[in-house]
Amino acid sequence: MAGQTSPPAASAVPPPVPPVPAARLILFAALLLAGCAGFGHLFKEPKVELAEATVSGLSRSGASLILSFDIANPNGVRIPLSGVDYRVSVNGERLLAGSENDRVDIPAHAATRVDVPVTLRYDDILKVLKTLGDHPRALYDIQAELRFAVPVVGTVKVPVEKRREIPLPELRFNLSDFLSGSHPESHR
Repeated sequence: MAGQTSPPAASAVPPPVPPVPAARLILFAALLLAGCAGFGHLFKEPKVELAEATVSGLSRSGASLILSFDIANPNGVRIPLSGVDYRVSVNGERLLAGSENDRVDIPAHAATRVDVPVTLRYDDILKVLKTLGDHPRALYDIQAELRFAVPVVGTVKVPVEKRREIPLPELRFNLSDFLSGSHPESHR
């Protein structure tokens, strides 16, 4: 028959994939990112409280302290605590600051106590004592920022702060007499 063409011979090579228009790629990327951003709304920030600060030991150069944080994870998945930054001040004077970067996994729907060891040098304590003067009370301030490495969401930082007054004894003494070895006198 004239004018008719025969069908092409079967080939073992598949036909080329048509190019995807740039608009479709952009739309796909936007939907993917929106899905990830939506996951952030499903994540609930852990509840963190500084439970206590205790002296755990003494050495020739200073005191070892433990800052204990209670962490409650309201999420259905475990979240890793990747680090803690802390600062301790007395009457506005920095006593110590540092970071602890040990990883601790906080179980899903559970509460965990995390202890952060810190070292307080005696030299720093003396600097703070010298600033107290005749104040009957000292105000200490512990600030911390806990970093959680949350999958898909990224790093979530949870700040914690605790302030408290430390009543000093009624016994008042001259710090320079104490440091020179003289006995302090009691005042009533």
